Amino acid sequence: MSAIQSSDVATYTEMMLLMGSIDSLTSFSATASAVGTIYADIKKNTAFLSKMIAGNNSQYIQLDPEPNAMSAELADCTFSWGPDSFSVHCPSLTIAAGEFVTVVGRIGSGKSSLMSALCGEMPILSGQGQLCGRIGFVDQKPTVLDATIRENVLVGNEYDEKWFNQVIYACALSRDLEQMENGDQTKVGFGG
Repeated sequence: MSAIQSSDVATYTEMMLLMGSIDSLTSFSATASAVGTIYADIKKNTAFLSKMIAGNNSQYIQLDPEPNAMSAELADCTFSWGPDSFSVHCPSLTIAAGEFVTVVGRIGSGKSSLMSALCGEMPILSGQGQLCGRIGFVDQKPTVLDATIRENVLVGNEYDEKWFNQVIYACALSRDLEQMENGDQTKVGFGG
């Protein structure tokens, strides 16, 4: 029987160095991705602030800090981030002061874009819009598990068909699930 030579087997130190290198590379790629996102956000915010400072805010809805009987009015407005981007058209919208309003719709229908337009962040291409008083807005930052849609809804709880269907209905996801080949078993998140 021959003895094992130390050059034939990776030592513990060599394995730890290799594992450390893999962790470092993984961390680097995640950091590079985050830096790219931060750069894009800074670029967008800088462009927005530059236009506001330059006084060229005629391309945004008019913001009036004084309260009024009407909090928001849009008349035949079209909003877009740019010439080749998605646009939102709002024929008419009037929100009275103190009125509680919710915006609902299918995925990708322009709910977030409408909110950006109302906050004075999305440029107006046509029409007139005015916002009076102050606005409170909490942007959506979804948390999606790397799992199936069902697992994302249940988040570790046991499956109860009646409750699950109520949640799907309340979130207006029924039609979306019907269009997916695997329905609520469709994988979403990082691997989906």
